[in-house]
Amino acid sequence: MARIDCETRESALYSIAYFYNADPLEIDQFLIEIDIPEIDISEIDIIDYDERWFLKRILYLFNQRFGKPILEIDEVCWFHLTRTRQESTFEAGILPLNEAIDEIWSTLLSIFENTEHHLNLLKLKKNGVNDYHYNQKINNCVDWGPFAMLIKDIAFCSDSDTVCNHNYLNLPEIIEDICNGYLNDFDVCLNNIIIESLKPCIVKFTSKKYIANDLFEIVLYYLLLTIREEGLNIYANTCFDGRGLKIPSESILKLDFL
Repeated sequence: MARIDCETRESALYSIAYFYNADPLEIDQFLIEIDIPEIDISEIDIIDYDERWFLKRILYLFNQRFGKPILEIDEVCWFHLTRTRQESTFEAGILPLNEAIDEIWSTLLSIFENTEHHLNLLKLKKNGVNDYHYNQKINNCVDWGPFAMLIKDIAFCSDSDTVCNHNYLNLPEIIEDICNGYLNDFDVCLNNIIIESLKPCIVKFTSKKYIANDLFEIVLYYLLLTIREEGLNIYANTCFDGRGLKIPSESILKLDFL
C-alpha cells in the first residue's frame, strides 16, 4: 500500500523516499541545500499566482533532482485532533458534527451531573445556545467535517502566530462555543472544568478521499523546515474535510491519548 504518513518526521521522509525510490539521506541533503528565495516563477506552469507558489517551487526542484514519483498515492494518513473521555474507543468511527452533537451534549451533561450547571446545560440544549459560532456550525453542513491534519506535529503548534490553528487538543471548537453560550447566559466559565475532565486525543486514520500529488508539496515543505530546524507555519500542513461523511472505525489506525 503506497501511503503518505506524516505521524513523525521520519515517517514523512520515508514516505517521500518510497514514492520516489530515493535515498532519505539524499533527500535531506537536497532540502538543506536548495535556495527557495531565489525564484523565477516563469519556470513553473502556474495559471494564477498564489501565496503558496514556493511550495510548487520546492516540488518542481525536487522533481528536477529525483524525477517523477514512481508510484501513485493509494491512501493518506490523517490526524483528527480532539479532547474526549479517556474511555472513548471511536467504535462508531469519527462522526461529523451533525451526528456527534448528541454525544457531545451527553458528555457535557455527564461532567456536570449533580451540579447546578446540569439543569442549565439541559436548558441550553433544549432552547438553543446563545453563541453565533455554535449556531453557524450546527446549521451549516460545510462546518460538519470531520476534520483532520496531514502533519501531526502541527497539533502542537497552535500557540504559534505562524500556524494560526485553534487548539483542538485543549478544547474542541464546538464545546468552546457551548461554553461561550453558557458564559453569555449564566456568567460562569465552564472551560477549565471540562478540560480537566477530558483527555487530549489524536485519532490517526487513513482515507482515499484526497490522493493528489500536490500533497507532496506540503510534505516536502514540512521536511525542509524541520531539517533546517525552522518553526512550522500555516503552509506546512493541509486539512482533511469529511464533508459530512463519517470516518468508519475500520479506517482508524490508532488512538493516541496524550
